[in-house]
Amino acid sequence: MSFYFNPIDTNCKTPRGAVREGEIISFTLTATGCSAKIFLREDKTGELTIINGEKSNGKFNFTVTNLPVGLYWYVFEIDGALYGRDDFLNLILGDANWYQLLVYAKDYTVPNWFKGGVIYQIFPDRFYKKGKTPKLTDGKILRKWGEQPYFKPNADGKMLNNDFFGGNIKGIISKLSYLSKLGVSVIYLNPITEAYSNHRYDAGDFMKIDGLLGADNDFKTLCEKANEYGIKIVLDGVFNHTGDDSVYFNKYGKYNSVGAYQSENSPYYSWYTFKKYPDEYTCWWDILILPTINKNSIEFEDFIAGDNGVIEKYMRLGASGYRLDVVDELPSRFVKKIRSKIKSENPNAVLIGEVWEDATYKIAYDTRKEYFLGNELDSVMNYPLKNAIIDYVLNKNATELNKVVSEQINNYPKQALDSLMNILDTHDTARILTVLGRKIKPKTREEMSTCSLDENSRYFAKLRLKIAVLLQFTLY
Repeated sequence: MSFYFNPIDTNCKTPRGAVREGEIISFTLTATGCSAKIFLREDKTGELTIINGEKSNGKFNFTVTNLPVGLYWYVFEIDGALYGRDDFLNLILGDANWYQLLVYAKDYTVPNWFKGGVIYQIFPDRFYKKGKTPKLTDGKILRKWGEQPYFKPNADGKMLNNDFFGGNIKGIISKLSYLSKLGVSVIYLNPITEAYSNHRYDAGDFMKIDGLLGADNDFKTLCEKANEYGIKIVLDGVFNHTGDDSVYFNKYGKYNSVGAYQSENSPYYSWYTFKKYPDEYTCWWDILILPTINKNSIEFEDFIAGDNGVIEKYMRLGASGYRLDVVDELPSRFVKKIRSKIKSENPNAVLIGEVWEDATYKIAYDTRKEYFLGNELDSVMNYPLKNAIIDYVLNKNATELNKVVSEQINNYPKQALDSLMNILDTHDTARILTVLGRKIKPKTREEMSTCSLDENSRYFAKLRLKIAVLLQFTLY
């Protein structure tokens, strides 16, 4: 039997990719059989709909209307035999793999300014310093600019990350002209709120900008000045844990508050989960300095996304959106609240999620995520494409690159596809030149601190990077 169907071929399916609620979906299957059907299954309920095809000129035509918002799967039946998809979305005999169809809310849009833009990620402490650095206290260490960061654990075996180079918000402001000349349209800032560590993923006080970086007025000025260059500021929203050294947990009693660690009557007690009070508590990836937020704490959600909350404050200072750290650990209810608050403050703001897989069908903690149904995310960090590009450049693996690109075109809403955060490295991965230099992976922190590419390796890494960037900028 002869047959053909591929959903990213507009001769086979329109619209291509995910579809808007209320859109008419047309399928065209080329086959020599006598009869054909589509079996369409709703993901959440498992409800199955069977649609008969109308044959004309060797093709079967199907029309699907009025699908509610949701995730669907489908296969074809031709003359009683089931046909699913291969890795490249081509039709093959067998129903092991069903095609995906996502239907998103009709009012779902993504801000146009974000589409096709250039994002520049800044780790605030290490970007640029302007003016004098305030005096460091509490054992924090100030290093000379360009000096090697301190990476060894203390006597108790803890990584304190307490050395600082003094990069600040005024330093970023002073470099806006430079960033504009690079073509940057979005600055994504790693956390800027008060914290003990230099990376600031251990929030000490969400409502305060870290004093080493500046103050509220500095951030407001940054947003205003950046806007003059056509640059938007996106913040890192780290809402799945706090620091143990925080106004909320206050394990060391440094804050003038009654933290959850100090008393079960603390206003923050419900934010956390204690196994045996107070020293045994749920923490992020078993890192004791990062007590995890209780996923059922409505009080915490309201503190972040409610009236007079964290998001409202920084949006009103001029932020143009958030990137949500480890978004798959946040309840769907919370993500929806965050989106609602961001969009109520600025309908043209953007919400990005840290997702390492295809975000349209991801399952995390036994729950199917609903990131792109229209009331959660605008974009995600595109790790699948990153990995596929690197694999292609290093190993000539065009097969995986083809597979990833084809699936994303089919799976994502067009407005989200146009807005994916297409990366080659981040603060959570090895730097791209190191990867493309084929350097042997260092095994210890000491080796990492001295490992560098030799001149020949760096030369070829740069050549490979040009190929990678070409793909990064032109695919889709």
